[in-house]
Amino acid sequence: MEDMNIDKMQKALDMIFNKNIPFILLSKEKDYQLILGAAAMSRLGRYTVSLEEESGNGRADIIMRPNRSGLPNIILEMKRSDSVNDLESDSSKAISQIEEKGYFRNMKGRILLYGISFNGKSSRISMKEITA
Repeated sequence: MEDMNIDKMQKALDMIFNKNIPFILLSKEKDYQLILGAAAMSRLGRYTVSLEEESGNGRADIIMRPNRSGLPNIILEMKRSDSVNDLESDSSKAISQIEEKGYFRNMKGRILLYGISFNGKSSRISMKEITA
């Protein structure tokens, strides 16, 4: 995540959902959030991971704060899309939500904003880097 390689992230996400997660477990946005939250927890040591943390004017789905200097802050916002045709626009809307609600308000330095949309086992990732 912190290397900003969207293609690599997209392939990993596709592998997780297509090979490891039964479709029946993917009905709500929170289902995806818990799976990605568990994946983010694999970064423990490098990051402190929070789910549904109050930040700015709302609650960010996942916030990852670095435990070492040189690593960026990371904010992930998820959207469940009504159709695969909405994936791209919904992932962009997730980034807009992070910005509009100011989820990064108390952060300093590099911040990576990820908007991730899902429809069944299909997903799309958008990313934006900011500095605060």
